[in-house]
Amino acid sequence: MKSTAIPRGSVIALLLYSMMASACAYAPKDKTPTGAFDPMPADTYRISQASEYPELTAEEAGRRVLNLVDVLESMDELSLEQVIARAGIPLKYAPAGKVYAFAVELAQDAGFYNVIYRDQGGRRFVEIRYEAPDNPRTADAFPCALGATAVAERLKALGYGMTTDVDEIGRTLEHVFSRNEVRVRVVPSRHSMPSPLGIDSCVEVLTIQSKD
Repeated sequence: MKSTAIPRGSVIALLLYSMMASACAYAPKDKTPTGAFDPMPADTYRISQASEYPELTAEEAGRRVLNLVDVLESMDELSLEQVIARAGIPLKYAPAGKVYAFAVELAQDAGFYNVIYRDQGGRRFVEIRYEAPDNPRTADAFPCALGATAVAERLKALGYGMTTDVDEIGRTLEHVFSRNEVRVRVVPSRHSMPSPLGIDSCVEVLTIQSKD
């Protein structure tokens, strides 16, 4: 598949759009009182450069988000403060998506990643999303940080049951893992990476949320 170049401003806009789309997808159906979601406007979100957080590589950020599920019994255990403390990711309030987020523009031609947290009406989710780079030099340019099969094997070893959603011709859309009151969604990209398990699909989106 040929990759289409996207202007830098459009890529950043896509990151913000992905936050809003994710927030809408998991927003509660019932109405919540105004002010139930308490933003912190003095500490707002922006796109960071990889050089500002050299320890938070795309792979390390993915591992830290995934580590949140190890002993997780329910999303009640993942407040904003707990996610920041346990994952060590400096989430900031993003007014455009009404979520807390941390995004990094990686090295040239390496793409972006975005970590998102939302808590509205008692419904919480944490997500890491990987994006292709601005003006990629090759069609396969993508921040391959986590392997979908490797993630699946780890979650199954932790006792998560797995189901797979496919399209009408059998292509994988997402893997869904459930344990106790927690659900983990893993969306593979069309890109692949080598791993100890062989060639593995790169994770595009990993979401931790409640089962209901």
